[in-house]
Amino acid sequence: MDFLFTVGFSEELALLELSAVLGTTPKKVGEHQYKAHLSGGHSQMNYLSNRLGGLVEVHDLEGKLVWRHSAKAWYKRDRLKPYSDIHKGLLPPKVARMLVNLALGTTDPEGKTLLDPFCGSGTLLLEGGLMKLKLVGNDLDPEQLSGSRRNLDFLGLSAKLMNYDAVKLSEHLKESVDFIATEPYMGRPGVREDRLPDLAKGLGKLYLGCLKDWNLFLKSGARIGMIFPVFEYAGREYKTSLIIDDTKLIDYNIGTRGLTYSLPAARVKREIVILEKK
Repeated sequence: MDFLFTVGFSEELALLELSAVLGTTPKKVGEHQYKAHLSGGHSQMNYLSNRLGGLVEVHDLEGKLVWRHSAKAWYKRDRLKPYSDIHKGLLPPKVARMLVNLALGTTDPEGKTLLDPFCGSGTLLLEGGLMKLKLVGNDLDPEQLSGSRRNLDFLGLSAKLMNYDAVKLSEHLKESVDFIATEPYMGRPGVREDRLPDLAKGLGKLYLGCLKDWNLFLKSGARIGMIFPVFEYAGREYKTSLIIDDTKLIDYNIGTRGLTYSLPAARVKREIVILEKK
């Protein structure tokens, strides 16, 4: 059965998510609208629609609306959760959901384990929990972990939360991890523009150390959905994602890179990268 999927937010990112979950790229048939054949009919459509973060509406081929996202539910998770810190970054829930789905691909999330090594206030954990993933979160900041726990409780979700250096998780993690989705530490807020090149270099070293360590406990075939900051200074871009080409990360295949999104007037762009352990 064929359906018309209407995506919102960043169309390129939403299409990437839709394609990853479908396992194939749907055909564009209109503005922000894509046609996909689902062998499971309405049942599969409802499952996919409730899972996707970038989806707004679904119509049948006769133009009848058959599904619409709940703006109220997204607003609750974005604006009404008990803890947030604007100085630590505020990842939109829809982007968090899309990042989790990009890591999972066509895999059924129920019962699988998702790790966020830089969980902060728990936005990625919240979206993973609503998808029935088992959750493990880690952060160096005890206040952030406390806030993450409050936000999880707000939605009736549970997670194992840890307080370790993300570069040394292999020394402490006992759980088997199927997927990682994370927006890592991006530096202190208010960094002077002329120091952004040095910040990008330092963060690159941090991310390289993390990926080397995570390789020690990830299963073969496990995927990582990770956001890498891109800084601009003096007409030049400084990409922290360049480290994924390092020979020390030869045990990873690169699935997606180069797709960026940013809010209007943002100083930092965010690049979506998907890696898979060989």
